[in-house]
Amino acid sequence: GKDYVGYALKSIYDKVDKLIISYTDRPSHGTHTDVLCPESKEQIKEAVYQFGDPDKKIVWYEGVYNNETEHRNFMEQMCWEQGADQVLILDADEIWPDEYFKACFNRLLETESRILCVQMWHLFRSFDWFCTEPCSPKRILNKHGKDKTEYIGHPPDNSPSILHFGYAQ
Repeated sequence: GKDYVGYALKSIYDKVDKLIISYTDRPSHGTHTDVLCPESKEQIKEAVYQFGDPDKKIVWYEGVYNNETEHRNFMEQMCWEQGADQVLILDADEIWPDEYFKACFNRLLETESRILCVQMWHLFRSFDWFCTEPCSPKRILNKHGKDKTEYIGHPPDNSPSILHFGYAQ
């Protein structure tokens, strides 16, 4: 949470119209848990705003969800209700390099897909070593897209795709 969320938001702040944050004190990792987050809501909120919000883009929600799917579905619905045409799904530990961000949105619009799944570089137990995997999580949704899913791999020039810091510690 707090170690990377400010940097994650900073990596996309100038590229989006609104940032909808959904805080829950119960991390799911896909399933329900009664284990509380190691950081307090105040610590997370401080990290979210560490680079400021000069354009007043950040909207903060709080909730309790039974699992990650319920949490993501709530967020997706909030975005559509607020008039979004495209939705970027961003976890607190993901940083989007500029060129990959542009390539992803261009691919989504060119293919007229409803869903874009992406590749990530997973930093593993350090900031010096990363790995990739065939799993491509859903990260961009297009309200007006055709009912199909598109996948985008790693950039051909070997520049970074999304940097995932969840395994770096």
